[in-house]
Amino acid sequence: MKAREIIIFSMLLLSICTPVSAHNRETGDQFQTAKWNLDGKSFHGRIRAKGLAGLFSAEGTLSFKGGHLIWSVAETQESAPYQTTSVAKGIVFSARLAGESNTYIDWSGLYDGVSLTDVKAIWTRTEEEDFIHDLFLPDVVELRFTPENH
Repeated sequence: MKAREIIIFSMLLLSICTPVSAHNRETGDQFQTAKWNLDGKSFHGRIRAKGLAGLFSAEGTLSFKGGHLIWSVAETQESAPYQTTSVAKGIVFSARLAGESNTYIDWSGLYDGVSLTDVKAIWTRTEEEDFIHDLFLPDVVELRFTPENH
């Protein structure tokens, strides 16, 4: 490789490996910053458990506001701080919602600047003592959230 090709290849490799937030600071690209920012976004859709429990689904809204993931369904709203990590296709988000009786729900998914994909909520209920849930559900339930228009 010639010196010029090495420099171009190095610059290309560096731009691919640079996290989105660092790239935005260097270039001042406000559009890119807004594109990858989840805060202030809401996604209406349906959540459904995998397996037999998935025969039923619930309508709800997954929102991101003030650094918190907010899950709203019917008259219930739960929130927890969320974290993001830059990846090639966008940003991956994650959050842990703590519930009663030492239960929790781990949310994760991908935001591509327009929509959410691969959104999972893993409900761990190992210490919950609820006769109906114990009768019909395993200790760990995987749920999938599908936004409208997806």
